[in-house]
This record gives sequence, structure tokens and C-alpha cells, in this order.
Amino acid sequence: MTRVSHLVVHVEQEVPSAPTEQFFAARLVAVTESGTEHDLLTDRGWGASGPAASLASTTAQEVADLARMVTGPDEPDDDRSPEDEASAHWSHLSRVLAGHGVHVGPEELAGLSVRVVFGPELSRRWTDRSTPPSHR
Repeated sequence: MTRVSHLVVHVEQEVPSAPTEQFFAARLVAVTESGTEHDLLTDRGWGASGPAASLASTTAQEVADLARMVTGPDEPDDDRSPEDEASAHWSHLSRVLAGHGVHVGPEELAGLSVRVVFGPELSRRWTDRSTPPSHR
């Protein structure tokens, strides 16, 4: 049986259209014990604009924290609790993995460590290519 060892959020800075803008793309993957990556979320990201949006004033830890946030459970709607939203999130990701032939329960996924790995653009900015693993 294939086991998932941890989750990784790959983050890359996208090309801004102005110096006072920054945009980041985030892709969440599950990594098996053999090192195979399976995409879980490929459509996440965030941006900022204005004087405070300079990458020079942004730390690697801030980017890593935001990457974990945008790939984690969404904020609940008014009619849902945070626990309901988290349960729905991890259940969805468990079904996505099952589509790859990897069967992992939602609770196990929620308990895995999450490492953030910076792409080439961000790696040029920060010498450390990744952050320590974090539990959600």
C-alpha cells in the first residue's frame, strides 16, 4: 500500500505588472514514501499591491505562512463551523488522492507535516529553498 509521508506547497512568484505588486502561485502536493508527488491543489495563490507589496519587505516565513494558509481549509461560510470546513477540505483532498490510486483518510492527511518549497524566482531571493515542516 502506498503511504503519504508529508505534504509540500510549491510556491513561485509570478511576474508582476508593476513594481508595487506581487503575486504568488501555490501548488499543494502529497509526497509518498517513494518520493512521488501527487497534485492535490493546483489553483491557489495570492497577491498584494501598493507600497507595502515590495518583495524586499516580505520575509520567507511570511510567504511560507501564507502558502500554508491558502492551501489549507478555507474560512467557513456563515452556516458552517471551522471544523465542518476543515473536514470538507481534508475529505476532498482524500478523494483527490484516491483518484491517483493513493488511499489516505482525511484525518491522516490533516495530521501530516507541511513543507513549503520555493521555486527558482523566490530561491534567488532567499538562499534557503524551503521552510521547516509545520503541522497545520
